[in-house]
Amino acid sequence: MTVTREDKVRQFLEAAGKKPWDGDISTIDRSFLNGFAEETCELKEAMEKYINHPTPGNREGLCKEWADVQIVLSNLAVYFDIPASAAFNRVHQNNMTKIGPDGVVKLREDGKILKPDSYVKADMSGL
Repeated sequence: MTVTREDKVRQFLEAAGKKPWDGDISTIDRSFLNGFAEETCELKEAMEKYINHPTPGNREGLCKEWADVQIVLSNLAVYFDIPASAAFNRVHQNNMTKIGPDGVVKLREDGKILKPDSYVKADMSGL
């Protein structure tokens, strides 16, 4: 049996006494929300630092901050009971519909991906 990121995070969260959200808006653990914002800012800073100065130490920092964001995302999946692999796979399948019939993804001048006529919206129902 494969142990997922979410399984590993669940183990840690249980040891920390953190419980999944029960659906009651008044019980939301804001530390998850704040942690996400904090970690994504730290990842952005690490990316900028590595891009501007691609040293081994800065790469180590980038890898660490990337992993922290992965941990936080898995925390959110566990907390909100999101089936992470299924959600990821559906969005990936959706992204693949952005490839045009010529096998190329078309981009605007600013780098935004354009959706071809063959684009299909991601179906997240049932998750």
